[in-house]
Amino acid sequence: MLKSPENRWRILAVTVPLIFFSALIRLDFTFGDGPELLTAAYNLCGPHPSGYPLFTLLGFIPSHLPWLTPFYNMAWTLSALPTALTAGLIFMIVRRFQVREPVALLGAWAWAFSHGVVYLATRIEVYALHCMLLAGALLAMIRFAQDKRFKDAWIAVLCVCLGLTNHLTSALMILPVILTLVLVDKKQILTVKAAGVFSGIAAACAAIYLYLPLQAMMNTGQCVSWNDPQTLERFIFHVTGQEYSIFRNTSKLASNLNKFALSIDRSFMPGMLLVAILGVWEMAMKSWKVLAGIALFMVLYLAYIGTYSINDISTYYTMAYVPIVVLATLGFEWFLTVRFLDTPKQQSLALVMIMVGFGWLVGLGYRAYPNTYREAIAQDMSTQVMNDIEGPALIFTSVDGHSFPMWYQAFVAQPNKGVIPVDAVMFGLKNKGWYREWFRRSFPQINWPPDDIALSGRWQKYLLDNNPDVNIYAMLNSPWRVPGYQAVSHGWHFKIEKGTSEKAQNNNAHIYSATGKNWGNTTYFLNSQLEYKVKDDRIACVAEWRQNQAMVGDWTFYGPNGKTVTFKPHPLPAKTDMSWEWLEIADQEPGEWRCEVKAEGQPTTETHFTLK
Repeated sequence: MLKSPENRWRILAVTVPLIFFSALIRLDFTFGDGPELLTAAYNLCGPHPSGYPLFTLLGFIPSHLPWLTPFYNMAWTLSALPTALTAGLIFMIVRRFQVREPVALLGAWAWAFSHGVVYLATRIEVYALHCMLLAGALLAMIRFAQDKRFKDAWIAVLCVCLGLTNHLTSALMILPVILTLVLVDKKQILTVKAAGVFSGIAAACAAIYLYLPLQAMMNTGQCVSWNDPQTLERFIFHVTGQEYSIFRNTSKLASNLNKFALSIDRSFMPGMLLVAILGVWEMAMKSWKVLAGIALFMVLYLAYIGTYSINDISTYYTMAYVPIVVLATLGFEWFLTVRFLDTPKQQSLALVMIMVGFGWLVGLGYRAYPNTYREAIAQDMSTQVMNDIEGPALIFTSVDGHSFPMWYQAFVAQPNKGVIPVDAVMFGLKNKGWYREWFRRSFPQINWPPDDIALSGRWQKYLLDNNPDVNIYAMLNSPWRVPGYQAVSHGWHFKIEKGTSEKAQNNNAHIYSATGKNWGNTTYFLNSQLEYKVKDDRIACVAEWRQNQAMVGDWTFYGPNGKTVTFKPHPLPAKTDMSWEWLEIADQEPGEWRCEVKAEGQPTTETHFTLK
């Protein structure tokens, strides 16, 4: 098989991106949905809507493999590998339209090395598997259009149905696939046999969703079973993502579509859409029936992302990148064929353009490389917090960046420590009664507040007043407002203790030490530790001030033998909620160090580290 030139090109399309992704995946988990999805797969629980049963079940085995780390193994298996395989599918798709191997490889790698794709290929997210199934459906549609084999029709349907068990936006492929199959050969498709085969495939895939109520029934507190989908009503609410309907906003259609267009320029290059338009013409000449299906999909998908204003909407873009890259590759091939193949001189120029294209890919990979530094301190943060906590304990978390890493620490990494993370946003919401009931059922040793107190906003004080033998901590994202109690900084988190203040206590969200990497105009912080080697790197003392852009901080490093390094007060850097100072290599001495940060209206906060 490897002796075939076609297969060698195809393998090259897959292996090079896979090697690149494998080098960028961190051993430590990142922020985002990854820690929650990893926790759900590791313990076979139910993640946030729409539940992602296929992804969760597929992640169980790699998350338990004995080598490297659970995060790396699952990210490689369900993100890096599917993304690389998608590149191979794109190569096969465009080859079906007689695109030459170097140009087809250029298109496949353009997909794989784009910024947004690399980001999702090196984290635990559902979108890589999502894109692979879309590309598989697209390839099967094209093969059916060209060869009229019924097997390709049911493969297309299978890819869409499996996609529905992974991410519900695969529903946007149903009508495009049906339209294409009917346009190509309605005599094969509109038959009792075809209806039976397609219905059987759909039923088999739908059965995967039975995992969600089953895991909810068997949940014993080893992790959250989101929305507790044991009843039909709660099951439908969960898998349809109804709680996210608040992010649907038709008035932002133009703005959101503009963001999508700009994302293509950032991920690939300016003019990518224009080249794709050339590809529309080329595909129309070769297979207008397939183009009709792709066009319908793009209209539906753009309408979806254009009216959806969730904060991580950019992660949805990669699915739409697949047909855009396919069309752009066809457009580039058409341009080379029409303009540069008449004479040997023009053919040489075409070869130069292809070589420049591969140089552009190197640039794409270079731009995407800093992805390895983004969110690098997620595991450092949660590990330090977990090691400081004395169980039995509750810790109030807020937003995904706190909650999901702490779920992993409490339910996977250190499940016997007796630490219970409580998401401070979810616990007080009216539609999260299932969440409060899960705590009461799973942790009866805690005196939990009744719903009327939980919904009144007094539940944190109730837990503090009624659980004197339980240590309580908080990872704050806003001022501490519980009367009679104060938040004492422990670096990344705060310990809640009895206090006299009856007023809201302003706090910076975090203070921590870390090393850093500068890439362009951005500083990435990583390796937040308690110990560093002398003169290995500059040590940053980082304070994150939430909801206070006018904050001015005063930094002081206190070292061994009375050594002090001070800095003039300075405001937050523009467009960020973080501020920092560096302990330069020349100032480093072995011993215990303390970084102290003072700011007007804030309690003095500090973090400690050791230089060896």
